[in-house]
Amino acid sequence: MVLNLKITRFFWLLWLPLSGVQGINNLAWAQEFDPVRPRVSTIRIGPHPVYTRILINLTEPVTYQVKPDFANKKITLFLPYTAKGPRLRGKFFNDKNLRQFSVRSSGEDLKVTFLLKNANTRLFHSLNPKKPQIVLDLQGEKRPILRTRIGRPQQKQGRPASVEPGLEGIPIPKKARLIGYTPKKIQEVVAKSGEEKDKNGWEDYQKALKEFQARKYPSVSKLILEFHKNYPTSKYLGQALYLKAEAEYRAAFRELNPLFDQTLASYKLA
Repeated sequence: MVLNLKITRFFWLLWLPLSGVQGINNLAWAQEFDPVRPRVSTIRIGPHPVYTRILINLTEPVTYQVKPDFANKKITLFLPYTAKGPRLRGKFFNDKNLRQFSVRSSGEDLKVTFLLKNANTRLFHSLNPKKPQIVLDLQGEKRPILRTRIGRPQQKQGRPASVEPGLEGIPIPKKARLIGYTPKKIQEVVAKSGEEKDKNGWEDYQKALKEFQARKYPSVSKLILEFHKNYPTSKYLGQALYLKAEAEYRAAFRELNPLFDQTLASYKLA
């Protein structure tokens, strides 16, 4: 009888810690595979001729927030009240724009971090209207996306009055001579250049550039639309349409949940 009691007590002592471990595992499994919350099932790179297209597949549509940190080559995607699927893991990529992504749960929320190869990267994102999927498009650039200098740099103190700095910092004489051109010929060239500028809407284009530099992006879009209407054959039209797309992108980027459908259409038109 005493032996039976000892054996029974031994099995009870062995079963209690095992049941505790099993309970913890069941709790962890329930948290990861919560059937109530939406889940991110997979994250893949999709085909696209220009961009690196990232497809984030969900079990149902969710709201999300994108926080880019281009200075540190990082983009973070926040999905509130969302769980990760059982097979979802971080991954490295041999891609021209994307290095890797990592997935981390934070309470009931999910955070996906994408590491970029270029700090100068364009980002577009939207919800797929046909199925529960978030689409991110990345395009990295090694050069600045837009470089525009309007007007002449101010003259520095101590610089001779007879010269003024050029766009690349090289002093240019105020009274420059063109070899092979008479004063009359130079006047004709200047007059023709003025006519070409008037014909192609140079002043209106410059006005839009100045608005862009002042970060008045809605005003830029309005001015470029008028420019397109008034100068449909202008040789500056391509640059103007590209400027409009950049202004729309930066205006949309200020929103909490930006939509870039119109911006993509503007880039395509440019």
